Amino acid sequence: MLAETAVARERSLVMIDEAGGGTDPAQGAALARALLEKLLENGARVVSTTHCMQLKNWAVEDDRTEIAAMEYRKGRPTFRLTRNAIGESHAIETARRLKLPADMIDRAEALLSEDQRSLLQLQRKAEQLEKDLQARLASAEEREAEATSKAEKLKKDLEETQDKAEYLKELEGDLLRKQEFQRTQLLEEHEMRLKAHEDRLGDILSGLNGGEAQSDSRVKIVGHAMEELRLERDEAADDAAKAKAAARAVPGALAADAKLSIGDPVVVLARTSWYGFKGRVVTQIQGVPGMPARVKIRLGSGNMLELLITELGKGRPPRTAAEQKQIAKKQAAANTRDYSMSQW
Repeated sequence: MLAETAVARERSLVMIDEAGGGTDPAQGAALARALLEKLLENGARVVSTTHCMQLKNWAVEDDRTEIAAMEYRKGRPTFRLTRNAIGESHAIETARRLKLPADMIDRAEALLSEDQRSLLQLQRKAEQLEKDLQARLASAEEREAEATSKAEKLKKDLEETQDKAEYLKELEGDLLRKQEFQRTQLLEEHEMRLKAHEDRLGDILSGLNGGEAQSDSRVKIVGHAMEELRLERDEAADDAAKAKAAARAVPGALAADAKLSIGDPVVVLARTSWYGFKGRVVTQIQGVPGMPARVKIRLGSGNMLELLITELGKGRPPRTAAEQKQIAKKQAAANTRDYSMSQW
C-alpha cells in the first residue's frame, strides 16, 4: 500500500479496518498512527476504523483528518453515520442488553480504569440528555403546531370580521341612501301639498275679492275681518242638495248615510258597463257632509271599482253548505223524470 500510494498519490483510496490491532494496544496504536501519517503524506485518501482511543484523540487534533462515528440509540445501532463525533464503545451496555449475568457485567465495569468508568458515565448521561432533548423537541414541535393552528384560526376569524365589517359598511351606506331618498320624497310631497294649499287659498281669496265664492249655493262666507274669514256650509242649501240627490237615487240602491263593512257583498246598480256585477267592499270613503260616501269594491274578476254608495245595492251573503246542499237536492229532483207505465 505504501508503494502504490507513493506513485498514485491523490488517485489512490486506502481503506483500513482496526489499524494496529492484534498486538499490544499501546504499540499497535503507535504503529497505526505512523502508518496513517505516511499514507497521508503520500497524498492518498484514507478511510480507517478503530476502537483505539489514542487514534481517536490524534484524529481530532490533526487538521488533515475528519472524524465520524456510527450512531447508537438506547444501546442499539441505527446504522447512520454522524460526522464530527467521536464514537464510543458500547460493550458494557450491549452486554446488559444481551442479558449476560449481571454480577459478571458489574465486575467488568469495576475492572475498568477510572477514566473508562467516567467515560461510561458520561456516555449514559449523554444518552439521557439526548432522550430529554428529544422529548423537549417533540413538545416544542407540538406547541409550534398548536400555535400555528391558533394563528391560522385567528387569521381566518380576522378575515371573517373584516368581511362582516365591509358588509355592515355597505348596509349602512344603503340605509343612508334610502333615508336620503325618503327624506327627499317627503320634502317633495310636502312641497306639493303646501303648493296645493296655497293654490286653494289663492282661489278662495280670488273668489272673495271677485265675488265668485257665491257660485256654490251651499257655501257661505262668515267673518268680518280678513283674519276671521272662513267658509261654512249653508244648511238650507245643503238640505236642498240632499233632496236633489235623493231624487236622482238609483232604485234599490243603498241610502247615502248607509254604513258598510269591509267584506260586505254588494251589487252594482249604476247604469254602467259594470251593471249587475257583484263584488265585496274593500273600504268606504266618507265624503263631504251631506254627500253620499264613496265605496271601493273588488269584483269577482279581481277588478277594483270606486262608486257612490247610492250606486250600489246590498248583495246576498254566500250560501251556507246546508243551503247549497238543499238547492242541489231540489235541482236534482226537478231534473228527474218517471217513465213508468202509469205515465202513459
